[in-house]
Amino acid sequence: MPARLAASLLIASTLLAPHPIVNADETRPHHRPNGFQNNYIEFEPKGLDELPKWKLEASRSGRPQPPATPTPRVTPDAEFIHTNARAGAGAMMQPAITWIGHATMLAQFGGLNLITDPASSERVSPLGIKAWMAERGIANVVELDWWQSHNLDTLAGRVGSFDIALITVGAYEPRCFMSSQHVNPAEAVQIHLDVNAKRSVGIHWGTFELTDESLDEPPKQLAEARRAKGVDDDAFTVMAIGETRRIPRRVP
Repeated sequence: MPARLAASLLIASTLLAPHPIVNADETRPHHRPNGFQNNYIEFEPKGLDELPKWKLEASRSGRPQPPATPTPRVTPDAEFIHTNARAGAGAMMQPAITWIGHATMLAQFGGLNLITDPASSERVSPLGIKAWMAERGIANVVELDWWQSHNLDTLAGRVGSFDIALITVGAYEPRCFMSSQHVNPAEAVQIHLDVNAKRSVGIHWGTFELTDESLDEPPKQLAEARRAKGVDDDAFTVMAIGETRRIPRRVP
């Protein structure tokens, strides 16, 4: 592990649908004519009639239910965020993440300030991100889309443990419609274990009513999933919108 590496970050966006790919390599099993494809689950697009049918059924049954508790929010630590953003590479920047909402997270690592979330910006390809990081000597920052991960079971072995993983935990019901699009909290906990993350944070929840579960359900389901897998409570948590978490520096 390079001594200059402050921390490692995994962003698991858990999208399974094919995604347009430039310069496809037909020798690689996850490269398909219409884009990247998950090697573990074949993506089957829904018919045009299935979305309105789902939404009609949800409306008739009153789903999603209003949340019992609002998504927690805190006043952002703007002074720390701005100071950290200007710190540059090296020991001056404190590895940190700040949840802006939904899947949008400001990640400050190794002199870089990265904002995640394809919903609010044009998507950057995972390969582009990896190349960009490599040029700056940060080799252990990976964005992983499950439709692109053709060696998930060897990922942790190749890069070691991740200091922090951002894993989606929301927009998962009903499973008959969403299982090929988004993981649920139980599957998210399994991802946490599979990639050998030291700590994980749940994203992609509590902001927009996209699917049938209530906005406040993902953290509750996440707690149950942790207990079921014997994962410590502080190993996989959620954050308040605006909250900043400082990540311990890696010891060379």
